[in-house]
Amino acid sequence: MKKLFLIVSLALASVCTATAQNLAYRTEAGVNFSSFSLGENKKTDMVVGGRAGAAVEYGFSDNLFVSGGLNYKLTGGKLGKSDVKFLGTEVDLSTSTRSHSLTIPVNFGVRVPLGSGLAVSAEAGPYMGVLLAAKQYLGENSKDVIKSAKRVNAGLGVSASVEYQGAYLRLGTDIGLTNEAKSDDITSKTSEFYVGVGYRF
Repeated sequence: MKKLFLIVSLALASVCTATAQNLAYRTEAGVNFSSFSLGENKKTDMVVGGRAGAAVEYGFSDNLFVSGGLNYKLTGGKLGKSDVKFLGTEVDLSTSTRSHSLTIPVNFGVRVPLGSGLAVSAEAGPYMGVLLAAKQYLGENSKDVIKSAKRVNAGLGVSASVEYQGAYLRLGTDIGLTNEAKSDDITSKTSEFYVGVGYRF
């Protein structure tokens, strides 16, 4: 997955440096609803977080484009079981874990103009994530658990948006594909649904 991401990123960079005539830029912020998949059909409850980022688009035509960007995300999950381990750390009742990370997505998309400044689009592609911080919370107490997690992960993102004269509303999901726990005996993958607003110029 990481090798595929690197190849796609290099291809995107070479294409975008070839010409700047078909480039567009966008900024975006929104709210996400994330959880951790712990394996064996175990999943945490969702928690509400946030995300913000920017991206560059290169248009191959009026309809097809490729984009690359950088996003900051606050994700996590909440557990209500005392017999579950998350990233190698024993968790207790009503324990939540919050993670701060940067993700670098590379997406291929299609945009369909509908006239009068209105358009719809959809895009999908891999992303690479870099974990910045991870803490576990129980009431007012917190514990750093980043040492139990891998700092780099990867996944797949899919989204759709409605745009009007540059401003847009986006709905999407990011699905973690790699295990984020350092221990091979533990499975932990982050998934999220999100809604965001942004501007493309």
